[in-house]
Amino acid sequence: TNISAVKMLCVDVDYKNQNPKLPEKYLDPLTVFKEILPDLEHMGIIPTYLEYSRNFRLIYVLDQPVKVPQEDTKRTILTLLERITVILTEAINSIYFHGIALNAEPQKLTAFVRLPGTINSKDESLVHWVEVGTTYTFEELEEKLPPLPAWYDDWKARKKKRKGKKVITIHESQDINKRRLEAFK
Repeated sequence: TNISAVKMLCVDVDYKNQNPKLPEKYLDPLTVFKEILPDLEHMGIIPTYLEYSRNFRLIYVLDQPVKVPQEDTKRTILTLLERITVILTEAINSIYFHGIALNAEPQKLTAFVRLPGTINSKDESLVHWVEVGTTYTFEELEEKLPPLPAWYDDWKARKKKRKGKKVITIHESQDINKRRLEAFK
């Protein structure tokens, strides 16, 4: 992934997709959002913006872009941001909403948002935005992550120690490939 910085994390809430026989009052995504807002407040995960048309998306904006280095730590930063999005999603899915599954899904870090006033091509509905909360620091969102398991540091150290231990020379590689080709004959 060629990401140089991440400015927001998004969670799609497609509650209509899993609940085809919704009561009339829950067909409006803004109504559904207003009803779950106290739960989001209680969990400390109020989104910065609500984007809605057919369903809705919760947008968590970072006060500063998280720069993604292009070296070894790139995967670590991306994994951390993806984990935060998954934790937000799990918290949203844990909300009891009149027996209706919210069906929240984490969005990829490369996700884009729809602009207010544009048309959602799935059902021709108008896209709306509501400013709900404030921006988050990276550290505030990182605090939402559960602690890593006690065994993680030892596992990571062992994994690093093993990395690069096995060296295959070009000669060995050629022999291996010759034997593989012979197996096909």
